[in-house]
Amino acid sequence: MEVPARLAYNVWWDASGTGNIKQLILVYYAGDSSVELRSLDCRSVNLKRVAVPRRIVQSLYPGAQLVLFSRHLRVEDAANQQTAAFLARSMEPALCIWRAEETQKYADTLQGLLDSGLILTQCRQLALDGALGELLKTQAPLVAMEGDSSLLSSSAVAVFLVRGENAAHKVRSLAASGQGLLTAAAETPPAAVEELAEELCERAGRKPNASAAAVSPFAAAAAAAAAAAAEGAEVTCCVIKPHALQQTGTALRELSSSGLCIRNMQSFRLTNLAAHEFLEIYNTVLKEYPQIVEEMTNGTVVAIQLEGPDAVARLRRLAGRDTRLAAAAAAAQIPLLPQLEAAAAAAAAAAVTVVAAVRTAVTGRTEYQLKQRQ
Repeated sequence: MEVPARLAYNVWWDASGTGNIKQLILVYYAGDSSVELRSLDCRSVNLKRVAVPRRIVQSLYPGAQLVLFSRHLRVEDAANQQTAAFLARSMEPALCIWRAEETQKYADTLQGLLDSGLILTQCRQLALDGALGELLKTQAPLVAMEGDSSLLSSSAVAVFLVRGENAAHKVRSLAASGQGLLTAAAETPPAAVEELAEELCERAGRKPNASAAAVSPFAAAAAAAAAAAAEGAEVTCCVIKPHALQQTGTALRELSSSGLCIRNMQSFRLTNLAAHEFLEIYNTVLKEYPQIVEEMTNGTVVAIQLEGPDAVARLRRLAGRDTRLAAAAAAAQIPLLPQLEAAAAAAAAAAVTVVAAVRTAVTGRTEYQLKQRQ
């Protein structure tokens, strides 16, 4: 799709990294692929016009998070009508719902969508008290669904929100071809699709008075680890980092093929403060610390809770070590963070206190990152 000569977005900047939020306008110039940050009244410039990769356009949509020359930004919405029209075409939302237990079946379909140019922006594996259909009647009575209607009676589903040009058409075509997929019907407005995705990926299944830590998949992971140990099972977690998000389908397929069971999964966007608090063990020890923080906050991460016999060793063999980080940590004579603790980093966006709980549960394990296989 042709990108307009100039796009403008309202963005929030955590200037100090401690919640001191400033609102700015990000302007993208397609001609030379450059950006600048301006004040709301356009009378002052926060960041002078600088060149950026053209792919940055895919990172600019409402709710997106990115790091731009050490500035941690979150996109609020379009700042003018031209940008709003471009987003409506290029970042059309589409909802994909599969049965949670059919990871092997849906992982390849999901990866096919991502390989076609769509981007993954939200996901969650959801366990409901009742059937999905009952939740939809209550929370989204005006949203019609199409595809595999038997999913409406399921209480365990995997939900993904993808975006891109003709995203809804691509997903509906798959739903109509018998892929075991449920999605929003053609007449559903994009805003309603986004609201339903927010309900399923963020709010559904949570008790009104429950704390963020209590409802986080990783608080559950920490509690499950001790219980599982008595039965001979193991619980561990891994994180798909922002730079590998477009390989989520491949990662899920390989995890499932290795015999690991996916018990929980959710996407998160780490704030700068949460990333610093989680990664504090590296501060003043590793010179790469600022880059590590920036990497974890530059987009969306997907955290996955895994269970199975010999789960920790199996995941280590599958993922391999982050050799660059391991070498630096060895030279500094510090242990790498536990694998489950890495997953808690994603949860820290909602509850930093989860980190302490996870550390207690898995002290002594080694952190490994899930790498893209060539």
